[in-house]
Amino acid sequence: MLTPELTPSHSVASSPSLPPTPDPRPLDLVIANYNESLTWLSTYSHVATVYSKGRLPPDLSIFREVMTLPNWGRESHTYLHHIVHNYDNLADVTLFLQGNIHDMNDGTPAHTDLDLDEIVGMAKNLADMPDILGSRGVHAQNQPQGGVLPLGKIHSFTDWDGVRYLPGWIERRGKGLRRSPYSPEQFWNYICNGTVDNKDPRWTTVPAEIKWTQGALFAVTRQTIQRRPRAVYERSYNYFHSLADINPEEGHYMERFWLGLFGHHGVEQRGLCVPEPVKAWTEEGENPTAEGHGAGAEDEGIFRL
Repeated sequence: MLTPELTPSHSVASSPSLPPTPDPRPLDLVIANYNESLTWLSTYSHVATVYSKGRLPPDLSIFREVMTLPNWGRESHTYLHHIVHNYDNLADVTLFLQGNIHDMNDGTPAHTDLDLDEIVGMAKNLADMPDILGSRGVHAQNQPQGGVLPLGKIHSFTDWDGVRYLPGWIERRGKGLRRSPYSPEQFWNYICNGTVDNKDPRWTTVPAEIKWTQGALFAVTRQTIQRRPRAVYERSYNYFHSLADINPEEGHYMERFWLGLFGHHGVEQRGLCVPEPVKAWTEEGENPTAEGHGAGAEDEGIFRL
């Protein structure tokens, strides 16, 4: 079923919509699609909601739903659209995936080595898995983290003053990147607290480190999404929707923010989404040098890890 977005709105609050129809289901696959072939979805296409920002898939009937969206805000705009418009009608577990999870673009390693059968099997069990977020000495690659299952490669983020891109990356692969007027620290506070002013009483200190999953591939339970008020997601969605830009730098920020946004250990209620650093996720052998975060580490094609 094709559900076009007829008139792009600058605010979700101004988008007319009917109350959600109760539709209990254990699993949704949310696919951020831009011209990629979706044959890899195979037998799971019937539980896939495809958000297309390019050419439509040739056979729409095999998917649970296909919706067209303007090509704005990278995959974050797509994920936020789904959360905001389905907040009260989410599946028990939602898998958020890009249109080609195994793409090796311009030498960048694939986001995940897992195949779809493995991913779906792990996601189905997510709600029954224990919360190990507070454990110590547990390697968290593809392990559940308090209702969140990261599916891409796990990395650390500490560059709150600005993402440190590899030399030449913007010219080589980031053409059209709209640089943000805000630092990651400011944008995090905007999402969580509605302010970019560090003098505002709503401002909260960002965690020293957050973990993120390459390619923004993750499964998350309904309860985990709903720990945050709808307003948090609406604020982010409306930002990207109003910006109406294909490649805003804030989309790269959001790729790094999702796991932290869903985290819940040590969250200050006033701050809404400021978790404490998760030591269990620290990778063994990590040894940043005095030259800066991740100097001398592997080149993942976007920035130095």
